[in-house]
Amino acid sequence: MDPSYGMYLWPSAILLADYLCINARQFDGKKILELGTGTGLCGLIAALIGGEVVMTDLEDSVIIRENCQWAIQHNKHLFKGSARYLPFTWNAFSPSILELSAPDIILGADVLYDESDFEILMASVHFFLQKNPHAIFLTTYQERVDSYRWTIEILLDRWNLEMEDIPIETFFADDRTDLLQGKTISLWKISNKSVDQGVG
Repeated sequence: MDPSYGMYLWPSAILLADYLCINARQFDGKKILELGTGTGLCGLIAALIGGEVVMTDLEDSVIIRENCQWAIQHNKHLFKGSARYLPFTWNAFSPSILELSAPDIILGADVLYDESDFEILMASVHFFLQKNPHAIFLTTYQERVDSYRWTIEILLDRWNLEMEDIPIETFFADDRTDLLQGKTISLWKISNKSVDQGVG
């Protein structure tokens, strides 16, 4: 994927940011790991509402790293929690990533974009969910290719994960649907199979 895609504010990120804001109490004080942070919107919002956030994106994307570090520096006075940035290319675990505390919540806005990355993303999510079996992965997914969802379901089963669809009408106001630019977007909660979680 072109690294410059990470500098575009995708509708999926707006949807996930809304969910965080409306459910702010559930993220206060939680250890939060964001995968594919891009512009940093969701990670910054999570820090604003009290999360202890680690924002991550491609190791070789200098523009994303510099943008996120700038955004953290210029907004940290607003944070109830905290935020920092670490480079992380999925399934390539550097010592700094391996040493992270087990997250309570993993975030990913529109990270299921390129089918060639689905396997390494799920492998990475599985790794962090093994560190904390009660953690969850909240991700927004934009429908692009019909077969992608079938591929995702196969990978979820392979990694012993399950998915719950969170209806967007329960938190996203009808008068704001223009922000989704006519796209079909879902919010999913992914977790280890048969584990009870407290966010939803």
